[in-house]
Amino acid sequence: MGLFGDNRGAAETTAQLPIPEYEHFPTETYSVACAVAISRDDLNALRALLENETATATAIEQSTFLSRVLNDELQIQQTEADFAAFMHELVETWESQMGNEPAAVWWPLDSDWRAKLYLQYCTARAEHESDEFEFSGNIERVRTLISRCEAVAEDDAKRGIVHKDHIPGEKPEERD
Repeated sequence: MGLFGDNRGAAETTAQLPIPEYEHFPTETYSVACAVAISRDDLNALRALLENETATATAIEQSTFLSRVLNDELQIQQTEADFAAFMHELVETWESQMGNEPAAVWWPLDSDWRAKLYLQYCTARAEHESDEFEFSGNIERVRTLISRCEAVAEDDAKRGIVHKDHIPGEKPEERD
């Protein structure tokens, strides 16, 4: 009986270990984002699409396109310039995060709708007969990249608490 009593006493002391304190991250400067693996070729394909789209004259206005696509289900609080500006900021932020290949970059949660709409807009421009814009050969790489980002956003294990300086489309709030 003494043998069982000794083991039970040891188990009781290990169960009373101190509980660790958790660090709290202020929401003004930190947010949740997803880690996505990308290559330099992925980033170059996205940059080429953006440069090609912004360099050619458009026959389709973004505001008209957005109101037609969304059918008043979602109210956009952004201007035409803000719509493409997010994609440009995404590329610039990811370029600053690139190191060795493949690199892990941060994908902001709830950004997939912006990327999808931008691709739909580019598709509408490419299909419009009087628009000069045409897809480059890397469009499938861009679509695969956006799909990968959407899939990662659904996986809780890929999420992390990140300073807003490292998340495209996020800016830390100034404290008084």
